[in-house]
Amino acid sequence: MKDSLHKIILFDNFSVEDSDWSGACGTDFMMYENPRFIAENRHPYKMDRTLVIFCTGGNASGRVNLREYDIVKDGLLVVLPNHIVEMESVSDDFRASYIISSEAFQSSLDIAGAFQLHREMEQTPWRQFSGRALYSIKGYFSMCRDTLDAEDNPNRLEIIRLMTKAFFLGLGYYLHQDTTQETLGREERISKRFLTMVEQNYTRIREVEEYANRMAISPKYLSMSVKASTGKTPGQWIGNYITLDARAQLASTRKTILQISDELGFATQSEFGRYFKRIVGISPKAYRESLK
Repeated sequence: MKDSLHKIILFDNFSVEDSDWSGACGTDFMMYENPRFIAENRHPYKMDRTLVIFCTGGNASGRVNLREYDIVKDGLLVVLPNHIVEMESVSDDFRASYIISSEAFQSSLDIAGAFQLHREMEQTPWRQFSGRALYSIKGYFSMCRDTLDAEDNPNRLEIIRLMTKAFFLGLGYYLHQDTTQETLGREERISKRFLTMVEQNYTRIREVEEYANRMAISPKYLSMSVKASTGKTPGQWIGNYITLDARAQLASTRKTILQISDELGFATQSEFGRYFKRIVGISPKAYRESLK
């Protein structure tokens, strides 16, 4: 079972070589304990599924949609479909349980209030838990493993579905508790709202003025607030999101440069090439060739 499962989760730039344990319900729901990855490069990867990582030891760091994380023991990292992962470092003693589920499986959960939960996980994909929240997370992963081990049970997928729905509803409650306790200054609130809007609109809107208009503030005040809070200008953030998506697609898909250009909202491939080179320093073609 392990060999076939590892072949299922083969991506263009990395694959699972082995794991301490693995189980699955087809390709909709897969789980690994301490997988060992074969990575061809450390370039960004754009997920097409939901990835949940529960750290049981060691540490790892990186970024999800340019938001930095440093995952440690009892920490949970949730990466949603179309989010972009960049791995920076993984300690030799890193241990974790991984759950990978398809978009169809996640849609079938039909979670009420999923949009707010989605936004909270977008803004803070990594959290460390304790107390009742940690107990619930450990219980969910343990029950998933027990259910997947019962391969003769014809109801495994439905059981997993119900447990996962309960898990995300519970997670939403704990995330909301953390969010309501946050106290942010005005500049931080503006920056947080701006970055959320950019994540949702960078393929359609690249003008700082348009974001400022939608936030009902002046472009100058938006620039001052974002720069003071994050150290980068709004224009830099917009460019970073666009080129991050482009780099991820160039590195981890077989799409043509024209297809990537169209998806990112550029009128022509030449316009995309000039934009990419201005920020990254080389053309999209040269970037892709540098990965070989």
